[in-house]
Amino acid sequence: MCPVVVFAGALMRHVFYMWAFSYGRQKELIMKLIKLKDVMAMTSLSKASVYRQMNDGKFPASVKIGPRSVAWVSSEIESWIEEKINLR
Repeated sequence: MCPVVVFAGALMRHVFYMWAFSYGRQKELIMKLIKLKDVMAMTSLSKASVYRQMNDGKFPASVKIGPRSVAWVSSEIESWIEEKINLR
């Protein structure tokens, strides 16, 4: 199976999972780390925008998970998205 199809399927399952537990304001806090590509897919921000907003204190900070690797806490990204939605 094509890696793109596998990634898209995993992302759709993640999006559905987020929707299922956030529906009706019922949230389940799950400590899950996600990589930059997933953050970009969830927020529609570019890599530069993620880091620019993070440095300006307007986006959740990354967590160092290795010598050359960082990730973000998924619940913090979801909260950031919800804040943006509530601003409209």
